[in-house]
Amino acid sequence: MATGCSSLQFDRAAQREANLAKDLEQLASLRGDALPAHPLAFEEVLDIALRNNLELRVTEYELEIASRERVAAKLDMLPELRAEAGVLRRSDPEVKSAVGADGTSLGTSSISEPRNSRTADLSLTWNVLDFMTASIRSNQADMQQAQLEYRREKIRQRIALDVITAYWRAAAAEDALEYSYNVKRQMERQYERLSASMRNGSVSLLAGKEAQLKLIELSIAIQKLHGNLSTARLELVQLMGLKQSTELRLQRPDLRAVINMLPKPTELDIKKLEFVALRNHPVLFENDLQALMLQEDARAAMLSLFPGVSLFAGRHYDDNALLQTNTWNAIGAELSWNLFALPAKFKRMEARELAVERGEADRVLVTASVITQVHLGLLDYAIKADRFLLMDDSYKITQDIEGMTEVLRTAGQATDMQHTQRLLENLATKLRRDEAVVELFTAYAKLFASVGVAPDMWQSNLVELGDMLYQGQAVTPTPGEGEAGGEAAADYAGAHTPTAVAIPIHPEPMVLASAAVTPTLTESFPSTTEGRGSLSAHQVAGAHLWDIQVGAFVQPGAPDSILAQVRGLSLRMLDSRDATVRPVTDRGRTLQRVRFHHLPEAEARRLCGDLKARGLDCWVAPSLRS
Repeated sequence: MATGCSSLQFDRAAQREANLAKDLEQLASLRGDALPAHPLAFEEVLDIALRNNLELRVTEYELEIASRERVAAKLDMLPELRAEAGVLRRSDPEVKSAVGADGTSLGTSSISEPRNSRTADLSLTWNVLDFMTASIRSNQADMQQAQLEYRREKIRQRIALDVITAYWRAAAAEDALEYSYNVKRQMERQYERLSASMRNGSVSLLAGKEAQLKLIELSIAIQKLHGNLSTARLELVQLMGLKQSTELRLQRPDLRAVINMLPKPTELDIKKLEFVALRNHPVLFENDLQALMLQEDARAAMLSLFPGVSLFAGRHYDDNALLQTNTWNAIGAELSWNLFALPAKFKRMEARELAVERGEADRVLVTASVITQVHLGLLDYAIKADRFLLMDDSYKITQDIEGMTEVLRTAGQATDMQHTQRLLENLATKLRRDEAVVELFTAYAKLFASVGVAPDMWQSNLVELGDMLYQGQAVTPTPGEGEAGGEAAADYAGAHTPTAVAIPIHPEPMVLASAAVTPTLTESFPSTTEGRGSLSAHQVAGAHLWDIQVGAFVQPGAPDSILAQVRGLSLRMLDSRDATVRPVTDRGRTLQRVRFHHLPEAEARRLCGDLKARGLDCWVAPSLRS
């Protein structure tokens, strides 16, 4: 007994070994050998991840547990049906003495309980208060299961984002490796020519050492690319729920073709995206369910104030020979009320009602957060698109410079070292451009996630999808894409399916960096070198932000004076260094216009109100029209 009351003792090392053996056995059974023989396309990688991810498997268990808990909660609503039977054996029968009215014994006695007896009872009891409380708990169990389904959808979105990032990182790294090896082969040939020149004394030893250093730097860059590729593939293997030793072969996507299929930021209507997000985002549905659960808690607390009413009926049996009737029926009702518990229950009800109000405030907060995330997602996509265009233009320029240097080298007007330097500059620019490509794809996927679209639909065109949802059309994933794609299509019979965007595959190992295969991006994003004024960095941000104008002045010194006044006010988020002074023409006069740029609309209006309160005139305007 003393041992049973002591704390639990176990061999932790042995328990760890036992658990480890089970875990390794489970990991060894993962479906790495079930992969198709051909290189995996992006859609296949995403589909396997959404069906096979270990974290999603855990959520499946959680959903199954919640489903069984929900059934149990419904069964709790049944009345109590109790069956009892018993056998009693006494050492002596129960004997009672007869007494007179004055309490004196009459000298006689009678047996009231025999030595042996058998009883049986079957009773049905229904507690009205317990039934109503169980009904509330059953509703909450339904809501909890639905909450888990929405949480599972959020996990699927996060996993899809991770898959997209890892996949495109791997694709960009593999493409960069191909180009790097081409550069290395050119540099090695140049180094051989340089070594021959060193041997005949026409080139100094210093030039040879510099060439060696460039080759080492390139080898380091190639090793880093190998590391990036291996890291991205290992992340994909984990996300796909495969063994880490799985040999993962990926198709070589045509990155340029994928980029050309992306919509321009200006084609995406922020109002439509908000509309879609506020009616589809899983976090909003989860929050709605949480608010309903708090309301049910308040109902349960209110019900606890009422007395308990029980209705019962039963059939009873007792083989006591002293009874004239050994079987009988009983029916009745019972009322119980703990009066001393009422004050505590009343305060508990007030707390639950306050929790309902807090839930409504939480809902407003989450709604505002979703709207903000949509704006941030579109802004991030526009900025990433702008950054990619800048990096792509930079890369084209370095390609042109490298080509010119090659011509000059062939003509004897440039040295091998100058050409080598241009090759390395071109490689560095390409790596930065490829990083911008990955960021662009990730930002586009995040935009899908911000509006609450399921990952199965992320291969659709977001402009078309947003228009359809905004017009109230039901949409469904293409059957066969993603998890339970066909079942979803059957559930939404007659729903319109948006156009799926297939990932173009390069037919052979692609060198995206090759100048000969570099198409323009004017089909999707205007180029900087071809009138890209509509997508400058300021105007990308300006599509979603606002300016504060504090005046337009004729006197040359007036702008400095007004900026000094603003600086003296020390207003948060209003830094005079962010202001611009630009000449504008009004009715033949040249004015100096002073504006603070790129503030959120609410912040811009608040700051303008603060300026007006302190005696300065101002007004706000969208940055796009600044």
